Amino acid sequence: MIKLLNLNKLIFFLNQIYFKAFRINDEQSLEYQVLISFMFIHKLTRKNIYKDVGYIGSNEISFNEKELKKVFSFIEKMISKIHRKTLEKLNDRNKKSYFLGMLRRIDKEKYLKFKLIKNKKNRNEYYITMTSQGYSYQYNGYKRPDVRLQETANLFALFTILGGIFIWLENSENKILYLETKGERIYTLIIYTFVFLLYLLRKKRIIWKSIILLIIIFLMIA
Repeated sequence: MIKLLNLNKLIFFLNQIYFKAFRINDEQSLEYQVLISFMFIHKLTRKNIYKDVGYIGSNEISFNEKELKKVFSFIEKMISKIHRKTLEKLNDRNKKSYFLGMLRRIDKEKYLKFKLIKNKKNRNEYYITMTSQGYSYQYNGYKRPDVRLQETANLFALFTILGGIFIWLENSENKILYLETKGERIYTLIIYTFVFLLYLLRKKRIIWKSIILLIIIFLMIA
């Protein structure tokens, strides 16, 4: 049982890292980041990874006041630093109102539906329902199909160019920059890895792109 709990925590942690690295960037609005963060929570809940909300196997997840506070805290960790600074200026009450206001605006979109009801004990219960368009949007990596297609084409072009260069470098008839040893080939593949990482993180903060670019330059001249 303990091993299963530890495995679940590890999977949860890795999902968080991936989501922050490849789904959140500084070009997005705070409202958009909150939207996809709730969709992310919905996905983790369906997979039985995130357990701080109510779920009965439908398209709907539910929260009481205590669970909602945990969810807001989780989303604060997911959003970009620039938006997190905005929320840090608010006290808990205003922060809750701010989030609920965004949820009501998000409800007018086509991906998630939000509702607030009173239970039998006259306490607030919050419900978020994923729509069919929401599932499709999530499946496409939180991108419209045309954007996802364009990014796939760009990625394919990048692989083609890098692959072509590598084949040329491995050609023994190449007298300019021939990769003669296994070590040179591995070294080149390491450079390729950082180039690929630079492409994936192209919408991240300039400091991360600068660090990766400096590593690539250092590897090329070392």
